[in-house]
Amino acid sequence: RSSSPSRASRSMNQNEEIVRDDNIRSRVLVDSSRHKLQTYKDDKMIARMYDEDTSSKKIHDGRKWTVGKVSFMMLLLVSFTDILLNLVDAQMESLEAPDHYDALSADVIRPAFRYHVSGSDRTTRRKRMGLGSAAISSVTNALSPILPFTGGLDLRREDYWKNGLLGSVTSIAEQIKSAFSESPASPLSVELLTTRGGSKVARKVPRSTSRESHSTVLSNSEPFMALTDIARLTLNDVSFAFRYAVESTRFDFHAQKFLSSASSRVKDVLTKMSEATAQSRGNGIGAALTGTNVVAGDVDALFFCAAMRIFAEWRVLRQVPDGYKGYAVGMSLGQKDIVQNVGKIEKAVHEWIEYQSENSSDESHSLPRSSPTLRELLQFEANMGVHDKLPRLKEKSAAMGLLWVRRQLHYQTALFANVIQVPSRFDTARAAISAAYEEVYNSYHGWAVQKIFTYSFQAAPDTSEVYKVMNPEKLKEVTESALNRGSVMSHDTFSHKTDEGNLLEKFSRHIGQEWDKLAGSIGGLFGNQRSPVTKLKMDQVKIGDRRAIDMEAFINEQMKLDAHDHIVTYLEVAKPILDDLATLFDEFNMNDPTKV
Repeated sequence: RSSSPSRASRSMNQNEEIVRDDNIRSRVLVDSSRHKLQTYKDDKMIARMYDEDTSSKKIHDGRKWTVGKVSFMMLLLVSFTDILLNLVDAQMESLEAPDHYDALSADVIRPAFRYHVSGSDRTTRRKRMGLGSAAISSVTNALSPILPFTGGLDLRREDYWKNGLLGSVTSIAEQIKSAFSESPASPLSVELLTTRGGSKVARKVPRSTSRESHSTVLSNSEPFMALTDIARLTLNDVSFAFRYAVESTRFDFHAQKFLSSASSRVKDVLTKMSEATAQSRGNGIGAALTGTNVVAGDVDALFFCAAMRIFAEWRVLRQVPDGYKGYAVGMSLGQKDIVQNVGKIEKAVHEWIEYQSENSSDESHSLPRSSPTLRELLQFEANMGVHDKLPRLKEKSAAMGLLWVRRQLHYQTALFANVIQVPSRFDTARAAISAAYEEVYNSYHGWAVQKIFTYSFQAAPDTSEVYKVMNPEKLKEVTESALNRGSVMSHDTFSHKTDEGNLLEKFSRHIGQEWDKLAGSIGGLFGNQRSPVTKLKMDQVKIGDRRAIDMEAFINEQMKLDAHDHIVTYLEVAKPILDDLATLFDEFNMNDPTKV
């Protein structure tokens, strides 16, 4: 009995030791599991950090590789461009610029320079390192479908770079191919013409193609009106064309009253505009009926394009005097820009007509169909979601074409408004032109394009030279008047006016006469007496020089007054059109700020 308690206590102690050992073992296992878990987490974090570091290095390396490829491609492009310019320059050296005849005055308008030079000039002339106006004109004309400042594609836009590197390159290649094939100035068959400034401009010779449902008459490489007929026009005549584009489709338009003050050449212009727009619309399509509602952009789109095409061609012919080939480069770029952007509007009009024809009901088919107004075109593109991120515009759209056409019209209008303020506000014509450029284009042209136009401004002619070529018929009339005015001025009258106007000159002439008498007397002593006939001829030369200076001043003043009258009339027509278009673009939020 006495041994039983001790045996029980030993058993309890053993059980407690077993439990204690189990607890210790459990704690060890838990600690070990925690350590393994922490170790696993640390290893996983280290692996993740390693992967992120590796991937960032790969991305960085990929970017470096992409930059390397782009740099290499740019190097190849620059090298190819340099070779191309050298070839163009060499080709220009072998060309002989043909004479261009002004059909109005029948006078030869000779280029300001000749490409053929004599042997002595060729050996002594220093090699030209700069880029000449002929080379700039040729290169920009050839590449105009992909130059945004001439109405072509802007390959920097994000729209073309959304499908990765390979997809973007493929898309760009397709866009370039399409641009060159659709361009009105596609270099498939080209002939060189010489503009007034002596700058060569390439024009495509029309090919015989299958007739489409709609003809691009207004944006064709050859204008719908002969250049000789456009050269006859004055700025007043061009203003008439814009008035006709705006007013002729209004419901209250009276053609007889409108044409009562128009000249025969203006009537011819308006007839050509009506024929060209009707051909562009197609059979059975009439002009838009406007004027029923007072809203911005209520102008027939095709009539507006026709007026802008005449305006673009007239600027090149009647705003560039002979000898200013650098200035002709800028004007030629402006002409190219208008033509290609008019093409975007005209194409959009054709698409609008086709859409309306396909989606019209049977009842509406019986109604007369018409082409759209400028407002209807922009409204149509907004409704169809053509532009994803306004005010950013799609490249090939009516809105983009109209935007840059409006800027061209705005630039020329600002230029005219500034020029008539020389020298009251601007010291020179160059300052007036530069101010107009800064007002319109400075915010939308990139560095490279600004340099091209700056080059053109530096070669800008004086206002008196521009005024003489703006109205050839008036120049001929004023010149004849100056000749008649000079013929009735006798030598005595001329001398009398001069002596009364300048006493110092009278005194100098008296001293000169006395000196001639003395010299004649001394010459007689040596048998070398001065002939009175020789003295008379010298006096006639002096009188002739003064008479020529007086005639030149008279011609300049008369042409200035005539040009200012025409400019004032033009501004009265153009400014309301520009205000209307500005309101239209603000209303649709389509004034794209993208630089080119």
